Amino acid sequence: MGSEFTIIFCVEVSEQVATGHLMVCMACASALREHGVTCFFVLGPYGPAENLLDSEGFPFAVVPNGKTDEVYKKITDVEGCACVVVNYRRPPVSLLDRVRGSSIPLVLMDELGNERVNCDVLINSTVVPEWLNYSFMGQEPSCCFGPEFAVLRAEFAMLHKQPRPTGGDEKRILITMGGVDRTGATLRIVKALSQMSSGIKKTVILGPGFLHMDEFLAQYKSSKDVSLDYAIAVKDFAERIRAADLVISSGGNTLYEMACLGTPGIVLWEDLHEGRQAEVFESSGTVLNIGNGLEAPMDAIHDSVSALINDTARMAAMSRSGLSLVDGLGLSKIVTSILTLVGA
Repeated sequence: MGSEFTIIFCVEVSEQVATGHLMVCMACASALREHGVTCFFVLGPYGPAENLLDSEGFPFAVVPNGKTDEVYKKITDVEGCACVVVNYRRPPVSLLDRVRGSSIPLVLMDELGNERVNCDVLINSTVVPEWLNYSFMGQEPSCCFGPEFAVLRAEFAMLHKQPRPTGGDEKRILITMGGVDRTGATLRIVKALSQMSSGIKKTVILGPGFLHMDEFLAQYKSSKDVSLDYAIAVKDFAERIRAADLVISSGGNTLYEMACLGTPGIVLWEDLHEGRQAEVFESSGTVLNIGNGLEAPMDAIHDSVSALINDTARMAAMSRSGLSLVDGLGLSKIVTSILTLVGA
């Protein structure tokens, strides 16, 4: 198996959806590359996504308008295509039908369900039961459903079983609201927690497409909160989650990463589907769901974080619940499914 054997990832990226779908596919591509598989990406124009692919050495093509005909042409232009993997917020039905009609093996990565789909392998790692409803065109695909198939980077599986470090008397809070944070909830959270400094270390992780950088930096420079720090586009995200006592998140893929590492969380969601996912994670005992990041009262944010960070018993229970929910082995299972599909 070598350069003549190529798997093409068609991924949705934009200022609205950021790079979450891409990060999942890059984790798969990195694992497949270790098996000698060449991976090629087809995506829309979005600078942070293109920079990520460049940094990891993955070839890619940009389709400016995302039309099915143009995406499909990019697929057919790649020699030795053995399989196409599609990962969009909503399944692009016309693209799925086009690829299936050409008899190219097709893997669909989805999260919200309730669509008509046409594929060979269907992956949906959601914890939300109603998001696993589908209607199928033709033969029912091989279905990989539930958090046991959550695609996390390899380092999460390696850290899953390791004891979490302790920071002594100092409590560590990690604030990470996604690669873009369209609504700027990060700014509200930092302000809400500005008086929480005694024995607390707060670190904000900003994604490569963060839309409010100037406002955040101005807020940071004018702040007298010596317990606050920040970092941009970090490479050691898993280690940072594992080292934190508490993570504040918007409720996307980070919830699976937190659970895998046993780090308790508070969710201030951005989109309605993130709110629903946060509800289910809360019912499993892994996070506390406060509400929408723009609508939750500032004092509610402060009081919820303050109460939870000082509740050792509840934090320990949340950690155990997360570790039992997500084992970090989903990536290896998905890679095996893809290699089996193409007969490798």
